[in-house]
Amino acid sequence: MPSVDAALQMVKSLGQGKRKQSVVIARHNLKQLFEGTPLHKWYTSGKYKGGYELVNIADGLRLAVLFKYGGTYLDTDMISIKAVPDSHLLGSAAYEDENKLNNAAMSFPA
Repeated sequence: MPSVDAALQMVKSLGQGKRKQSVVIARHNLKQLFEGTPLHKWYTSGKYKGGYELVNIADGLRLAVLFKYGGTYLDTDMISIKAVPDSHLLGSAAYEDENKLNNAAMSFPA
């Protein structure tokens, strides 16, 4: 697995020439990132720890970043056959069934 520094170098090289840089890799302090979000208590309690700690943290980070900064997230296996206007996604999340949300597609206002 490449290091963060190697990944940053790769992203910088993508921004050279005619291509525009569209990916940013940044280091974050998890405690600070979760502060001010509904997930702060979840993070500080350690409830994410267990058999799926990395998956839980990744899911939590995705939500915290969208909550704080806004934007749209789609899993890489989500396929749209037509462009979807931002107004159709804003403030939305996918659901798995009537009792569970799914984080494969989410959009939060900036």
